Amino acid sequence: MNLLLLVLIALLAAASVVYRCMRQQPDDTGRLITRKVAGGALAYGLIGPAIGLPVVMGTMTLPASLYSFDGLRAAYLFGAAPAVLCGVTAGALKLAHASWPRMAWVCAAGTAYGFLFMLAVFGTARMAYVIDAVKVGALPSLVAAVVCTLLFHGVPGRPFATPSQQP
Repeated sequence: MNLLLLVLIALLAAASVVYRCMRQQPDDTGRLITRKVAGGALAYGLIGPAIGLPVVMGTMTLPASLYSFDGLRAAYLFGAAPAVLCGVTAGALKLAHASWPRMAWVCAAGTAYGFLFMLAVFGTARMAYVIDAVKVGALPSLVAAVVCTLLFHGVPGRPFATPSQQP
């Protein structure tokens, strides 16, 4: 494994948290930021790999054993770390109202995390490994990041319902 790529991924996620701490909103506290980051990491870590698995199945020819419970275990083995780091980034960039640019940054970060993580697993010796990292890392991470970001942040432009507005 290429440890330099793994360190780069961790530094990118940490940079998003530092960015949020340096540019706090008026009503932000350290506890609120921590809760959003932990919630994002938990949500993305639980949902992301399961969403990415069908994308991998659609882009690559897999052994028959990976179409069962073993495939789900492999998805969580290889997809949990990038998903959790994407969740950390999503939690750090989550504001009171969702916006398309922030959601795009989260999806781009998730795609980069998945690609770099799988590139670290496969290695960088051959061009075929880079293509495999795109198929197994970047594409599933992009799809999972889009779905998880829409679930976690909400759809931009929709107002949040307050308890007094609910039926």
